[in-house]
Amino acid sequence: MKPTKTKAQVRKEIGNQVRDFLAEGGKVEQLQPGVSGRDINQALPVTFNQPKVKRTPLLEEIKALDARKGKHQPKVLAPKKPVKKLLHDDFGEPVRWVWLED
Repeated sequence: MKPTKTKAQVRKEIGNQVRDFLAEGGKVEQLQPGVSGRDINQALPVTFNQPKVKRTPLLEEIKALDARKGKHQPKVLAPKKPVKKLLHDDFGEPVRWVWLED
């Protein structure tokens, strides 16, 4: 498994990329807070102009899955084992162990 980068490593990489960009003559523009990259009256892009895509019917596969579900035997639960519990007196001192069956 590939080790994931820590936040400090990612932060260092981004800092190096910005430093290299500025060293090559790049320039960073400062914008006012709240300024957007799109015009206010411009509509958001809509992707409903695409032709309708034919879908693959899965009814047979769903029926096959449901049929396989019914073939499983119900799980038999093992009887619960007694639990050992320590009893304390009114002052919190241990008194004795008891076995509880639920």
